Amino acid sequence: MADKTTLAESSQALFCAMADFVGASKVEKVFDEKLYPTYEEFKGHWNTTNPTAKIADSFKSHVDANVDLKTIEKFLNDNTDWYISSLLIAKKLIKDIDDISGQFNSIKRPSWSSVFYVRGDKEVMKNIEILFKAAQKDQKKLNATEGAKKHVVFGDINKWSPADIYFASPKAKAEIKKMVSDSDGLTFLILNAAIGKMIETGNLLPLSLKKQTNQVIIKKVNFDRPAEIEEIEKLSFYGLSDWKPRTKTNNKQARNLELYITPNKREYIQMLHVTESSGGWKANFMLKGSEARHGSLGSQHIFAEIISIIDPTFATKWLRTFTASNDIFKKDLKALGPKPEKVTKSKVKGAVKVEDSWRNAREEFSSEVTNDVMPLLIAWFKNKKKSERFVQLAYQYVTSRSNDSSPFVIAK
Repeated sequence: MADKTTLAESSQALFCAMADFVGASKVEKVFDEKLYPTYEEFKGHWNTTNPTAKIADSFKSHVDANVDLKTIEKFLNDNTDWYISSLLIAKKLIKDIDDISGQFNSIKRPSWSSVFYVRGDKEVMKNIEILFKAAQKDQKKLNATEGAKKHVVFGDINKWSPADIYFASPKAKAEIKKMVSDSDGLTFLILNAAIGKMIETGNLLPLSLKKQTNQVIIKKVNFDRPAEIEEIEKLSFYGLSDWKPRTKTNNKQARNLELYITPNKREYIQMLHVTESSGGWKANFMLKGSEARHGSLGSQHIFAEIISIIDPTFATKWLRTFTASNDIFKKDLKALGPKPEKVTKSKVKGAVKVEDSWRNAREEFSSEVTNDVMPLLIAWFKNKKKSERFVQLAYQYVTSRSNDSSPFVIAK
């Protein structure tokens, strides 16, 4: 069964294909969330108005997703917020797409362009993943070279490019396929240049999606490195949240530590212990009031690697401490056993208390980890120069803006 992320991204691909068919001049009138507040109402109007290009035809001819239309439509009917988000983003994108590249003008005209809208397909996304892995392999070789300037190796493809869907022309598909057949010696510099050229010529558009049911913003990322650096250098360290350890007198778990990167504390990096069975560490870039997080880092090893660029000794100490505590957490959680099945009070007397007791025990195990590692971070962040450097490095990695990241567009 397809997960929510797959369904949301595939829904967006569908609406972008329909916006392409309508064209920029008519999209405002057709993609009207006030006239058509539900997907069912939108579908009825669309299919009546466009009998030769019904939604099923749009999906079949211009969308390549790893989920079927029936499943997508059920998702849109059950999740009006995602329907609205898909509609608003497609509408904004088709109107402003020539701001990304004037070569995308064909999409703005009524009737379909030659572009396909893909999510999880083989020709574009799977092949781009192959190219990413080839470049990643070469980057690891470069890092191992004596005297080479170390780059943080991407933990996953999303830190290179968080594109959820792509617009791709037949020409882009052919060029990507050709690169896959000859990927020896491929570096991120070469790969990113190729992606950038395909965007510039209107043949490819990597699109990262953030749920938005209000005003949509389209933002180009990694198109202009000097401009990106200028924005990154504006970020600094503006303090931490008031974290306190869990004690006998304070039994509340302080799992999160927030690191503020703007003076108004509206933007921050949230650091936390992951309490699934394997444990782990995560850092999320958060924007207060936003409907989604804006990037994440899901590995204690990558977190420590970023710190190691600034302070290798502390990075080793922090990772060693975390690993030891997290290993104990995993053993304790395994001994505790699986989470009790959720049952109501009417079925089993005291069942809710059993579940609460299990959850409290897990939080207590996790707090042993945070009690060990958070004080180390808090003390280290007192060094202003190091903390500011960390903010800029972590932000670049978490939001896919590092030197080796690919150009892409965010719709948020």
